[in-house]
Amino acid sequence: MVNKLQLVTMILMGLLFSSCAQQQRNYLTEQEGRELSLKIKEDLYQTKKEIIDEMKGLLSKQPQPKFQVSTQTFSKNILKKQKKVKKSIKNKTVIGRIENIKLDSTGFALKARIDTGAKTCSMHAENIIEKEVEGKKYIQFTSENTEGKKQSFYKEIVKKQRVRSSNGEASDRYVIKMAVEMGGRIHEVSVNLNDREDLRYNFLVGRNLLMGEYVVDVSQTRLLGK
Repeated sequence: MVNKLQLVTMILMGLLFSSCAQQQRNYLTEQEGRELSLKIKEDLYQTKKEIIDEMKGLLSKQPQPKFQVSTQTFSKNILKKQKKVKKSIKNKTVIGRIENIKLDSTGFALKARIDTGAKTCSMHAENIIEKEVEGKKYIQFTSENTEGKKQSFYKEIVKKQRVRSSNGEASDRYVIKMAVEMGGRIHEVSVNLNDREDLRYNFLVGRNLLMGEYVVDVSQTRLLGK
């Protein structure tokens, strides 16, 4: 195999030939000098080609690295769980990461973000007023959809709950019962109220609505219709 020393030697020889050719021009005719220079160039080109061909041949003969394909399979316990889950999925509705919903009998339409990491549904609320009627506590508030349409709600307060958001901040929120229609199904679920003005979607669908009913494909949106 041609090493670096041999390559350097070839180059030096080429330079030496060029130098000799320059000196020869002083003693040769112009025509003879051109012919000598041309011959030296041809010899150098041929030598370079032979070196490259030799290196290619040697490289092709070297053993190529072999990649081992993993033959590891899931354990019997995992395969059993997978089989059981796949059977249960057949009876569930596949939804995307964003779906359209309607609230209560008002028909107030919202684009909701599906969040399997959230325990309960969450809704944007502003202009909150707490009232007490005959010993029961109620809350009046306004919400807004992505089109800028506003809707007022009047609900009984189920409880006040301390909720920690995805960014780690904890806050006390009102919790109410709300009828949420999604894909033609109506779900009566607990919804906590929160200021979501700075967030893209004013309603968050949590696990308390999704559990046992839906499977989420995060690569899709609005699988239940636009």
